[in-house]
Amino acid sequence: NDILGGGAIGPRSQGIDLLWSSPQDTIHAEAMIHDGSGNVVAGGAVVPGNTPVNAATTAASSVNTNFTDSKTPYSPIVGTAFRGEWKAFGDWSNYTDFTARAVDKNLLVFGGGLDYTDAVNSNYVHAEIDAQYKNSRGYSLYIAGLGDFTALRGVAGPVPVSNFDYGGLLQVAYAFEKKYEPFFRVDAIRLDHDLAPTHNLISEFTLGANYYLGDEGAYGHHAKFTLDASYLPLGPGPVNRLNEDELFSNYRNEFLFEGTFQLWL
Repeated sequence: NDILGGGAIGPRSQGIDLLWSSPQDTIHAEAMIHDGSGNVVAGGAVVPGNTPVNAATTAASSVNTNFTDSKTPYSPIVGTAFRGEWKAFGDWSNYTDFTARAVDKNLLVFGGGLDYTDAVNSNYVHAEIDAQYKNSRGYSLYIAGLGDFTALRGVAGPVPVSNFDYGGLLQVAYAFEKKYEPFFRVDAIRLDHDLAPTHNLISEFTLGANYYLGDEGAYGHHAKFTLDASYLPLGPGPVNRLNEDELFSNYRNEFLFEGTFQLWL
């Protein structure tokens, strides 16, 4: 998400969003016009009162900005976004999370989205396609492909005028007795060769489990424990363009262990 997904666009979007989300229909869709993504690849303007997304490039997010703010090179002007989903079978009510813990009917949904921002001397495109499957026996599968494209205009020096980064994610899980849910997730990102000629493949492997409290896990996401461990093979590690990673480009294997208790009142 830091590099290809929502993190790269900014913490939130501001604009007008139209949604079609009837529970009786097989298609859900939305379209939005907004004030442009706070893209962290090319940089942008520092807006008074707004914390930059990237301290190194001073790229500003879209927080507390509007269409009339002054624009410096590569800062966003206006953006549009689209998202569509097609339900092959199942109920939309089972599409709100990744677990099949309490699913009583098989579900299969395909989706995709596109975000385009027109900026000063540049434009940014973020795209994603995904599919989610769940069944009543507790199995769930989620797969997604993501990509972003940046095109710069009027750039001086050897900086590439465009770059395309892409990646994918696969997650499988099995919930049994409605309380226990082991899961496995793998993801990978291929950075554009022009910007990262070496060590441009970033991958992660995660193994974990959820434990839901209550009789037969009745509390669901309202009270659950999660334990997981991630392995990052030799390479950039969890590198991100926000320059916030503590082990930035250390070119060593990395391991991450995490324990979480979620309480949602």
